[in-house]
Amino acid sequence: MFFRSLILFLLSATSSIAAFTVSERLRCGKYQEIVQDAKQPRDGEWAFARYFLVPDKVTYEAAFKAHQAGDLLGKFIVMRCHRDGAGVKQDMTVFWRMNADLRTALTKMENVPAAGYYLLSYLTQADLEGHVDVSKFANADEASRVAGKFQHEHLFTAAKSGFAQAMTEAGARMQKEKPEEALAWYHKAADLGLAEGMRNMGYLVATGKGLPKKDEEEAVRWMRKAATLGDVDAMMNMVAFFELLQVAGVTETEAVEWINKMEATGHPLGYFEKGVALLRGVHGFRPDKPQGMALLQKAAATGNGFVLGQIAWLYSKGEGLPHSHRKAVEFAKASWSQGNIDVLPVLDAAYRQDTELSAKTAEAAYWKKLAEGAKPKEVAELDANNPEILLALDKIDPFALKVE
Repeated sequence: MFFRSLILFLLSATSSIAAFTVSERLRCGKYQEIVQDAKQPRDGEWAFARYFLVPDKVTYEAAFKAHQAGDLLGKFIVMRCHRDGAGVKQDMTVFWRMNADLRTALTKMENVPAAGYYLLSYLTQADLEGHVDVSKFANADEASRVAGKFQHEHLFTAAKSGFAQAMTEAGARMQKEKPEEALAWYHKAADLGLAEGMRNMGYLVATGKGLPKKDEEEAVRWMRKAATLGDVDAMMNMVAFFELLQVAGVTETEAVEWINKMEATGHPLGYFEKGVALLRGVHGFRPDKPQGMALLQKAAATGNGFVLGQIAWLYSKGEGLPHSHRKAVEFAKASWSQGNIDVLPVLDAAYRQDTELSAKTAEAAYWKKLAEGAKPKEVAELDANNPEILLALDKIDPFALKVE
């Protein structure tokens, strides 16, 4: 408890808030330029830009230093890193503290800038413990609906005010019901220089979902531009264009190059995807178990919740790694502790199929209930009745797991 209290003290030990200014490069989403600029200090802008390229420990450390100097962008990235388990152990106590601090700082501003509205779109009216006062609403659902409405309005205000990151996220909210309007938002973000906007353009145009027609040539053009700007998801999509969609103009040679470039970025997904490619001999790579294992270990060492979950899945299926319920559970629990709820099927299956694990009846029942889709009230009851399970999860170091 002392350690957590010390963290909270450090997170709140800011005597003044620095002026909230955003450069033209950040407004336009030119993140790679910011990160690669030798003259750019590791301030809030640098941390914000790098978060969307490589959300790792370096990003978190830069954001934390910026936060200590009163930089709101740094505080925002600290908040997101603690929520996502990006470069740091997930800690919702810290997340809710940052949420409250940011909300206070931004609502005191007379003229909130576009980037400020983007930050507000992530914030809630919760207190320091994550609780929302629903006494002014008919019920909790009504409170949630109103909160969602405000977040939605803040996001679109930021988008209409010219903040590129908000534009592409606004498009994502519209893609299912109004794909053509979503495409327009993606195009605006892409034209400003945001790689994510280009990537989303490429995906939507490639699939043609909800559009009059798909255009694979245009899709490749935008996806390749996004990948060239350092967007790791776009790099992986270029591989998918070759392997899954057989899109004209994308060769196996180029797909292999993108996997290599993913690794070179230092992104957890880059280490993971190339590691799997070498272990299984896919994506145009010849099998190389020692190098593949080494890269999976580098991926695991990032503590990234999604990557830890994927490694858990490999152990559970025995694909590329030895079949092991014990290792699957070890990695799945670490992934869960980093906020990845998608590992529940792995945990449930392991506790059902492994004799030693199924003998731990309380744990087996806990993961089974969660995997079945327990509602919030049920989850709260489960947690209250199983404090030892929560304590064990809290003690996990997601950066210390061994791939073997």
